[in-house]
Amino acid sequence: HGTIELDHRLDFETVMFRIHHQLKADKDIQFDYDLFEAYISILPASWMTIDIGKKHVNWGMGSLFLPTDALNPRNIDTTDARQDIGFPGIILTIMPNENFSVISALSFENSLDNFESEYWKDFRYGLLLSAFFGNLQIKTSLIYEPDTVFRPGLAVSFDVEGFIFYSEAAVD
Repeated sequence: HGTIELDHRLDFETVMFRIHHQLKADKDIQFDYDLFEAYISILPASWMTIDIGKKHVNWGMGSLFLPTDALNPRNIDTTDARQDIGFPGIILTIMPNENFSVISALSFENSLDNFESEYWKDFRYGLLLSAFFGNLQIKTSLIYEPDTVFRPGLAVSFDVEGFIFYSEAAVD
């Protein structure tokens, strides 16, 4: 049995393509294929990025448990690499300077399986604001899906001589 994991990236001045995937074969020559990410990044300005496709976005601050992440939540009961599989959607990142950023996301993962007249009800919307104030970082977020999810969140981290203390919370 074996595993092949590939990460392809093709960069141009204002456009970038990325595909990250994995193929596993067991001893019976049964194959398992995972597509982690496949997206195009468009950079219309130095302070703006538009990502279209399947992308993983770190929505919270934690490394294992991310209560604010309802866009592509991790399963903390497994160490399977598939927990980092992205969501299909559109992501707009605005970063006017190195201390402030705004990320808005539209996930249409649920609507792909159920494309009806009110397909927009299965969209999942996200908004994340992040700001640095010296050694302090504050993130506030909101994930919303009509009739299903309303999750505001707050995360704070503080760097003390190279040790980073962080806390993150969300209401569901």
